[in-house]
Amino acid sequence: TWVVVTPEGLISRTPTARFPRLSGKNAPALLLGATGRDNLYLFDARGEGAAVPVHTLPECEDPAQGSPLAGLTPFSQGVEVVAGISLPPEKVGAQAPEGYLVLCTIGGTVKKTPLVWLPGASGRRFTAVNVAEGDRLGWVRLTMGADDLVLVSSDGSAIRFPEDEIRPMGLAASGVAG
Repeated sequence: TWVVVTPEGLISRTPTARFPRLSGKNAPALLLGATGRDNLYLFDARGEGAAVPVHTLPECEDPAQGSPLAGLTPFSQGVEVVAGISLPPEKVGAQAPEGYLVLCTIGGTVKKTPLVWLPGASGRRFTAVNVAEGDRLGWVRLTMGADDLVLVSSDGSAIRFPEDEIRPMGLAASGVAG
């Protein structure tokens, strides 16, 4: 299935595996592939996260008919979701294999958290990364611990470094300068 979050803060999933037709004014804020048994991890600009089971999301052909995020997640009305991932339940918590969640802010702060430290689906938000005043979360990616990371600035400067140069940090940590 495809999970769609609209810029208006509506969330839904497609009833089939067919890619949704989205364009122009209907372009999504977030589009993620998932299965019905996955947990969906959503992150706002302040670094707060929430996990919800994908099967609890409403099925809609048209994402504009989705339900408000505030009604289905612990996020409040008006929160801007900037990133998300979907994971099967066996990839998080104590039973998780090797793997990391890498978070990066617009200002270049990078943080790596082991998947075993992620909470399961619940009705509570969790702090994924402490974002400094004036900064905001930009990206969240899954890695295996031996990947290379590339950060590129708006002026065209870039840096590439091995992921293992970042030590694993707990959920409430701020991260390091990329």
